[in-house]
Amino acid sequence: MRVPVQIYVQNKIFQNQTEEERIEFYTTGEFFKKQHTFYLVYDEIQDDETVKTLIKISEKETTLIRSGGIRLRQCFKQGQKTYANYETPYGTLKLAAETKSLIWHTDEEKHGTLSIEYLLEINGDTPRLHSLSIQFKKEEH
Repeated sequence: MRVPVQIYVQNKIFQNQTEEERIEFYTTGEFFKKQHTFYLVYDEIQDDETVKTLIKISEKETTLIRSGGIRLRQCFKQGQKTYANYETPYGTLKLAAETKSLIWHTDEEKHGTLSIEYLLEINGDTPRLHSLSIQFKKEEH
């Protein structure tokens, strides 16, 4: 069953151990489980375009799938480096994400938290540390 949820997303980006940039927003979406995999779905606005985000969370990996104004399918696996193409209207960027930490907790009904720390390399540039935190809770009517 799909559960309507309120979502808080925060991504801190660090350069030389100093916070350089912070992206944060609140939105609404849906949370559900199919077999042994959890899903969190929400929309966000990026460069005046609606971007649909689907986060697929399984026991061994988390996959971030974005579509709309941009396209991305980035997989996060603890202790591994994974690769993806980030497609924008202005061109495609090559991403390499080395997952340092991946923590997932949910009570399966009312709330949950996903935290991912990863080094992100864009088009071969110096990697920067990202600390992504997504919290959600069931919408109360």
